[in-house]
Amino acid sequence: MMVSVTASILCAAGLAADVKTQAAAVDAHYNHLHSLEAEFTEVYRGSGMERTETGTLWLKKPGKMRWEYRSPREKLFVSAQNSGQEIGRHSLPVGIFIR
Repeated sequence: MMVSVTASILCAAGLAADVKTQAAAVDAHYNHLHSLEAEFTEVYRGSGMERTETGTLWLKKPGKMRWEYRSPREKLFVSAQNSGQEIGRHSLPVGIFIR
């Protein structure tokens, strides 16, 4: 089963209970999935700078994760686990896909 999800989380003062409720709902939904594909946007702020990166995240149970960044530059992070033991975490050239 493949589910495509576009997620946007907004945090503001006074929304802590709503954020916890939403996080619990996402967690409950995720626990029933076999795989997940999501577009993401990460915004880094600090030390007087701001950087935005975008890409696609793939998760496949049990224990496979792939973060493929498209912007501002291409990069790829892949991680795999087996029975709770990490068997690999790699930064690979974009274009390689692990099944």
